[in-house]
Amino acid sequence: MNPADKIFSYLSAKQYRRGTEDELFDLFFTTSPRHKSFRHNILKNVLSNDGRFSFDPSEDMWSARESMLAINIHEAQYCVIDVETTGFNNLFDRITEIAIIKMHKGETISHIESLVNPNRSVPVKLQRLTGIYETMLVNKPSFSELAPIIRSFVKDTIIVAHHSSFDVRFINSELQRCGNDPLSNITMCTCALAKRLLPDLHSYSLDTLAEYFGLKFVSRHRAYGDSLMALLIFKKFLDQLNSRSITTIQDLIAFLSS
Repeated sequence: MNPADKIFSYLSAKQYRRGTEDELFDLFFTTSPRHKSFRHNILKNVLSNDGRFSFDPSEDMWSARESMLAINIHEAQYCVIDVETTGFNNLFDRITEIAIIKMHKGETISHIESLVNPNRSVPVKLQRLTGIYETMLVNKPSFSELAPIIRSFVKDTIIVAHHSSFDVRFINSELQRCGNDPLSNITMCTCALAKRLLPDLHSYSLDTLAEYFGLKFVSRHRAYGDSLMALLIFKKFLDQLNSRSITTIQDLIAFLSS
């Protein structure tokens, strides 16, 4: 497990689900910086963008977010996200399309989707793959124009995506690029869930999982079509989790971290 997962497991087992920065360093890092500010900055880099944690500066304490962790997995509100981009490097490439579908109690309650002007060229190979051509993006909003809408829509929901680190990394890079804080929501990855729940599959691509469950794409390699497929697959996984006595968000995070 990575440091954040270890710290989460440790805090979750404590009575009040919180610990001091000195305590966390002593337990999970081989060396401890002399200066308190250094320790804080290191822990902040590890934990602050992870929706499982909150920090109380008055006591220098990190806590596992109990209110979110205790929610039943079938009662939680999820935002299933997909982005299309100009490439695979979030430092240099840009988002060209985003879709977010909100689900509550197994039902889709709303969604947003938009093409995004990346203000840069799009490789021809990706234009052909996605069907998103540069001419389609010229008069579309920039990400900075969409940022307030995206933040308001996502709020404190749980983010779900296939290969979620890719989508969240791109969104956070775009948010920070236009002066916004990154998202700090709890995040679930349908690919990671597939590897735990379906260990014998030869592949964990969205196409393979769609075929396994007999699902049909509305549109492939487009943000809405891919986010909808991720949502349908996630719903299948939620049903499978019932037989494993996984009932809360905390249970699900622990299952993915083990």
